Amino acid sequence: IGTDDGPLDVIENGAIHPVPIYTSLHGYGIRDVLIDNKSNLWLASYSGVLKKAGKAERLFTTSDGLPALDARRILEDSHGNLWIGTRSGGIAKMKDEKVVMVYDKKHGMPSNYILSLEEDHQGNIYAGTHS
Repeated sequence: IGTDDGPLDVIENGAIHPVPIYTSLHGYGIRDVLIDNKSNLWLASYSGVLKKAGKAERLFTTSDGLPALDARRILEDSHGNLWIGTRSGGIAKMKDEKVVMVYDKKHGMPSNYILSLEEDHQGNIYAGTHS
């Protein structure tokens, strides 16, 4: 369970337990949570995208190629790629922890404000936008 003030909790056997986050998200809320096919935990926040593998953490930001810090959605597709939807920068496609493509208003998107991401049975990625 991601919260607006930053903490992350898990419900296990009917009890709520905090999940420690060692990297500062600067008080920004957690907008999306994903556990990938390798059991890594990914958190979308307005500080970027945090990958948590056990106690090891890495925060992906615009320095890593994300089009914006305000990440809202994370989707892992059937090929293991990550799709990061942002509030102001469109979508980043990541392969092996590297941004390989950005889809934004300059590259085919009607809006840079991404509200949802989904993959259909044929492998097509759909993005719900503000527009």
